[in-house]
Amino acid sequence: MGLAHSDSHSTEPRLVETPTGPVEYVDIGSGPPLVFVHGSPGGCDQGVLMTRFLAGAHRVIAISRPGYLGTPLGGDNRDPAAQAALVRAVLDSVGIDRFGLMCWSGGGPAAYSLAAAVPERVTSMVAVAAVSTRFDPRSSLRGRLELSEEKLLFSRFGQWLATTLASKAPSTAISTLLSGEGDLSRVHRSGRSPRRSSPMTTSARWQSICSTPCRGREKLASTMTSTNSATSTYRSRR
Repeated sequence: MGLAHSDSHSTEPRLVETPTGPVEYVDIGSGPPLVFVHGSPGGCDQGVLMTRFLAGAHRVIAISRPGYLGTPLGGDNRDPAAQAALVRAVLDSVGIDRFGLMCWSGGGPAAYSLAAAVPERVTSMVAVAAVSTRFDPRSSLRGRLELSEEKLLFSRFGQWLATTLASKAPSTAISTLLSGEGDLSRVHRSGRSPRRSSPMTTSARWQSICSTPCRGREKLASTMTSTNSATSTYRSRR
């Protein structure tokens, strides 16, 4: 499976040279290796933040995809297959053979492509609100409204509003985000299984998932390879 631990507890990014250019990454923690592929926008720092509840249970390799933070965007590293190859190059450089795979949002296509390319190396995979299909937001009223929301969010006023809301009313900010980004019922959000009465903590659930062997790799490879050509606008909605 490769090295069980990093030689550093620092979250300082590192650079590794690959055939298609440098890739920035963070290597932290100890335990079974877990690769995190961030969303959009984001970077390796996002991976550190989103996996810190796994600290002590996994060695996390968080990369910056091309065009984010210290990984430059080039003509030959834009599509999901090329980005998957970059992740493989980082893993090879640090001596990791088999690994768990976790992705979020815009990191979905690259992660799916990685799992399809080397299914024998992926022990398990967790996709968090991950992009999985093409989507043209201008084709529906809902999409056009969400484009307007995003435009507002990334304006100076929108950033001030989001920061103020998160600071003054964090519960409202989180509940609003959850209501717009998923279909989880109140039971699921509470951390309880509909078929069980005992709660399970988020950390325990995720550690269990990340440690579960990946099954149906052949099916995964055949169904996910199509993401290689899906390089236009992506969407994580169902």
